[in-house]
Amino acid sequence: MQLSGLSGADYTVLASLSALDGDRMPAHAMCSALGWEKSRLSHQLRRMENDGLIIRERNPDDARSTLVCLLPAGRAAIEKAAPGHVEDVRRNFIDLFTPAELDVLSALNERVLHHLAADEDRLARPIPPAANWSTRGGRQRRDSRATKAELASRAIGIDSSQLSIR
Repeated sequence: MQLSGLSGADYTVLASLSALDGDRMPAHAMCSALGWEKSRLSHQLRRMENDGLIIRERNPDDARSTLVCLLPAGRAAIEKAAPGHVEDVRRNFIDLFTPAELDVLSALNERVLHHLAADEDRLARPIPPAANWSTRGGRQRRDSRATKAELASRAIGIDSSQLSIR
């Protein structure tokens, strides 16, 4: 990705936006989708806006929120970077395994994700307003809204559809 001039964070944001119809999403939804803190996303978006890759604009459906919108330069950047990213994933992950090993990895991934999704469903219940806040480093911070399944998927950086690329 570095050859494309994009950081990993740039690529993540651009890939998220480019996968959507309309190339836009509310900033709060992007925080949830990426599992990022609001301040991290804000700093990242400011850099990307300065680079002309995205723009932030008011959400016409909700004046309290901001839409993150992919610009033509951002679309061009992700389209330029994507083949290299896919090649990196292949070279550093997919090609290290035989087809049989990829099948086993896919099955294991599905088992873990199924277990975590069932656990999420079992544990789902209303959270008291103050319960989603924690104190770290002496400051109150809102806990991530990412589910266990989302965190597991991000931890390995793939989903089962990416395992059958051969």
